[in-house]
Amino acid sequence: MKLKSLLIGLLLLIIGILLAIKYSEHSLPKKIILLTGDSKGAYYSFGLEYKELIAKEGIEVEVRQTKGSLDNIKLLENGDGDIAFIQGGTKEDQDTKLESIASLYREPLWVFYKKDFSLEHLTSLKGKNLSIGPNESGTYKVSQYLLNLNDVTPENSHIFNYNFEQQAKLLKEGQLDAAFFVTGIDAKIIKELLLEKDIALMSFKNHLAYTHNVSFLTKVEIPEGMLDIKENIPNINTVLVAPTAVAVARKGINPRLVEIFLMAAQKIHKKSKLSAEEEFPSPKYLEFPLNSQAESFLRYGPSVLFKYLPFRIAYIIDRFMILIIPLLTVFFPFAKVAPIIYQWNMNKKIYKWYDFLYEVENEFKTETNPQKIDEGLKKLKNLAEDVNKVSVSYVYKKDIYNLKMHISLVSQELASKKNT
Repeated sequence: MKLKSLLIGLLLLIIGILLAIKYSEHSLPKKIILLTGDSKGAYYSFGLEYKELIAKEGIEVEVRQTKGSLDNIKLLENGDGDIAFIQGGTKEDQDTKLESIASLYREPLWVFYKKDFSLEHLTSLKGKNLSIGPNESGTYKVSQYLLNLNDVTPENSHIFNYNFEQQAKLLKEGQLDAAFFVTGIDAKIIKELLLEKDIALMSFKNHLAYTHNVSFLTKVEIPEGMLDIKENIPNINTVLVAPTAVAVARKGINPRLVEIFLMAAQKIHKKSKLSAEEEFPSPKYLEFPLNSQAESFLRYGPSVLFKYLPFRIAYIIDRFMILIIPLLTVFFPFAKVAPIIYQWNMNKKIYKWYDFLYEVENEFKTETNPQKIDEGLKKLKNLAEDVNKVSVSYVYKKDIYNLKMHISLVSQELASKKNT
């Protein structure tokens, strides 16, 4: 009998492994298309970094050049891409097929102009020759919006739609008075223009007006010498306004693909000259709804399997666990395994929630700013909601009630700090 049970167990194990491998091969894509932008822009450069990291997990990434954010949105909606970089401020009201994965970094609006005139406000560009990027780009959308606020329109000015490379060339040649670029601080084209002696970078003197009235813009300070200390680039302190770069995908994207993309994003965008360490990737500054798997990852981090194992192996184990558990429960000799797995899973969840609670408590222990305390209270509220959604057996009810009590206790301590 023991031998028979052992043989049945081994057979189930082999079947589970084979099914897991086959299921993972069919459900996880071997190739994805990442929509970026102009080859001179930051989106394309970052796309190449994602390609290199994701390739290590056995997934080929085709980094596709596009006209920019608006073009990327259309391509995604038509099924001509898997993930895309887009710029904040480019969402249209009718967009319903897409979800956000995360915001990745701040993208300043760089307005370069000829030094033969002074430029402190966009209103001074009325009547000038301008280029605001290709029609399908995020630069075009944001630049046009801000110019309209300043009554600079095609009716009173000469506005063109050259790509980044073309408008930089024409600006250097003196055929344009100003050119607009929305791109990352490390984009090559930005440094090239900052080195030009006859070209200057506009500092937004009225930046507060923009950040208070335009929801997708934030203030960005570029200190003197920040980009290059030796060459002192830029040569003066400069204030810019910036939307954020966001990764988006079609609804229904494979959850594990979202996870591997975010693991790459953590490595690429962990440090930035324009943000605090580990501020990005972030669930903030989004216009499209946040993907559910992305929300879980950004709140709690990657699962244990995907944190310590190669992605393909972790994915097969993950599929195997899903497939083998129902098979095990069919056979009585192996039904004993199910409670053990359930116990392990519940303990893991409870420990993870307690880790998160401990982190929040430590983070806000000495906080006195009411606004920051509200952020802590919101995190605790979200944690309590997550706990309430879980259905548990009688054995774990005590643990869940203890956890709820501790969440309430920490919440009360934070609330009392706010009231004092």
